[in-house]
Amino acid sequence: MGLNPVLATIKRNLPAVARSNGFEARVTSGFRSHAKQAWLYNRYLQGLQEYPVAPPGTSDHEKGLALDVVSTDTRKLVSLLTSVGLSWAGQADPVHFSLKARPASSGDEFQAPSTAQPGLFPVNVCTTCMHSWVTV
Repeated sequence: MGLNPVLATIKRNLPAVARSNGFEARVTSGFRSHAKQAWLYNRYLQGLQEYPVAPPGTSDHEKGLALDVVSTDTRKLVSLLTSVGLSWAGQADPVHFSLKARPASSGDEFQAPSTAQPGLFPVNVCTTCMHSWVTV
């Protein structure tokens, strides 16, 4: 399985894009196997994880549809990543962002909100098959 190609592109581009916007950002987690999710969840139950961890079998990380990101400016990070179509988990899990595809008004391509900066993360996504491709 692995990380969704859209998130892989965001993961690859995020540090440079964040720097160009005046802050630092680092992806700390992406795709997780069921075993890794179980290990992290057990650590969470023992109080050894700083952030919440979903039970195995329920996490978007296991589907390759989530990233955990730490940043020097959470407000700017949330603004940036939500502008390209990611959903933020909020203060309860401030590092968690997930891909929530929304159909376009016509056709079946993923549409980033109109506030997205052109070329920021140059990716199109087919919501039917969840394949992505980088645009030039």
